[in-house]
Amino acid sequence: MYYPVLKQEKAMIGNNIENSTSKNKVTYRNRKAAVLSNVTVDLILSKLKNEFNLYAPAGFDTWQQEVYNHDSGLYQFSPDIFFLILYIDPYDENWTFWEKGQERLKEWLDTIAVLCKKTQGSPIFISSLDIREDIWDTSPQAMAGIRLEEYWIRGLEKLNHIYVMPLKEKVTELGRKDFYSPKMWYLGNSPYSLKGSNAVAELIVRSYFYTAGSRKKCLAVDLDNTLWGGVIGEDGVDGLILSNHKEGARYYDTQKCLKRMKERGVMLAILSKNNLEDVSPVFSHPFMLLKEDDFVGQKINWNPKSQNIQELAAELNIGLDSFVFLDDNPIEREQMKIQCPEVEVVDFPQDTTLLARTVEDAYDRFFKTPYITDEDRDKTEKYQKQRKRNIIQKESASIKDFLQRLEIVAEINLISDQEEARVVQLAGKTNQFNTTTIRYDEKQIEQLRKSSDADLIVARMKDKFGDEGLTAIAVVVYEKEYALIESFIMSCRVMSRQFETVIFHEIVKWIQYTHPEVQKLRAEYKRTAKNKPVENLYEDFGFRVQAEAGRKSEIGHQKFYEVEIKKIKPFVSFYKEVHAFEREKYEKKP
Repeated sequence: MYYPVLKQEKAMIGNNIENSTSKNKVTYRNRKAAVLSNVTVDLILSKLKNEFNLYAPAGFDTWQQEVYNHDSGLYQFSPDIFFLILYIDPYDENWTFWEKGQERLKEWLDTIAVLCKKTQGSPIFISSLDIREDIWDTSPQAMAGIRLEEYWIRGLEKLNHIYVMPLKEKVTELGRKDFYSPKMWYLGNSPYSLKGSNAVAELIVRSYFYTAGSRKKCLAVDLDNTLWGGVIGEDGVDGLILSNHKEGARYYDTQKCLKRMKERGVMLAILSKNNLEDVSPVFSHPFMLLKEDDFVGQKINWNPKSQNIQELAAELNIGLDSFVFLDDNPIEREQMKIQCPEVEVVDFPQDTTLLARTVEDAYDRFFKTPYITDEDRDKTEKYQKQRKRNIIQKESASIKDFLQRLEIVAEINLISDQEEARVVQLAGKTNQFNTTTIRYDEKQIEQLRKSSDADLIVARMKDKFGDEGLTAIAVVVYEKEYALIESFIMSCRVMSRQFETVIFHEIVKWIQYTHPEVQKLRAEYKRTAKNKPVENLYEDFGFRVQAEAGRKSEIGHQKFYEVEIKKIKPFVSFYKEVHAFEREKYEKKP
């Protein structure tokens, strides 16, 4: 279950944004979204009309009828994503008794189960419930409200493609008097105030962003007065403010937050103007939770931090736009904004008692995802191993020597059920090695997996340093004598190892094996601001450009390719082993 917790952030909603810029303006206007509710939500819809292509049922509290009616406008609209906002009327007697409340919730859960079945994998975001404690007559009865909320969450956990929006947390944050409006309720069956409607709209946009947005990868942190209080070069290890009580606890708790972020797949790096010999002893401090191996990279020197972060980006093979920067010094923050505008800079709190909360908010805003994969948990270790590979590459006399020394084993297959979450994640965040930047959601991935006219191919890699996991995907669509490579996506972490060439030639063999009628392969490249590494990918594979659209120098320029499959030249890899489609050769594709 996923809770996209929102705290202080202002989501980007139409013209109601405060302090937003064109740099981070996000719109989902081409996304078809259905907003369902048991109350009137016109004010919320007005906040969302510039963000989504919207559908809302006509009439009051008609969402269940729409779900059960197969010919309703809801299914004719065919939304990509669903949002369900449910209101608990404190004066409705159904909620003053456990049995009646449970019966109502079961009715709602049964309806949602039907919606899940009919929508075939589309994400469904559902609000948590705000059941007021004061509607119960006695204190023991008040526990029934908590039980009903738990019953609701447990019921949703049994369903697929469900995400819980923390509406009750927003109510608590704003306060019920500000969140609800009796006047709006009695005049128009809308319980939410203007402030409450804004909060719900923010919740909807931010919730969608967690499933569709491109998340950041690395948090680069300062040390002095950030991970501890004081300046190590002046105060020494014993003089630092860092403990599990009183003033030092604010830094201790901040490190707890950072440690949890690292365990959830966020890479941590150090950018500090210090002497390395001064900093190293701090990692032995009894309350220094973060250790040296928790960081994917360290730049502890007196160079400009903008220079250091660019060097880190090159070493990790990620873009500057994958970084978030946390530093107590306003001059350093401003210089980073000027020198590296792609880097997101966190507003450091003047009151350091708010530092841990600031880190939590940064995680929610820049890093949080609806699911954490095995690849996420191992990300820091993987990038540390990548630096070792870079050393071998520099020492190798040739690409053949480099690849043979790595002892690479590749595994290429059709997607399995267990791999869907990782594929959605990879397709959603990969920008450099991405031929068309098509963002596939869960519903589309499931449809491709089940399609008889398409193959969704996944590739894994491991070598002497460890397992890189699922790092590449390709979508192949079949039509008569043609096969179209609709998308080719690969993690930048495994670039420069000929992995894409190995995958491509195994795909060609697979097409010849399963679709002997295919005579020609087609492919497409669509230029973005970041995918220059694949600009000539298909030319390198032997394809010829058949047509182009747009100006070559501009974003959106497209190239359409074709090649006769029999004219594709064979390729000999320097990998230790390549295992391709072995399970599919003995099992029929579902």
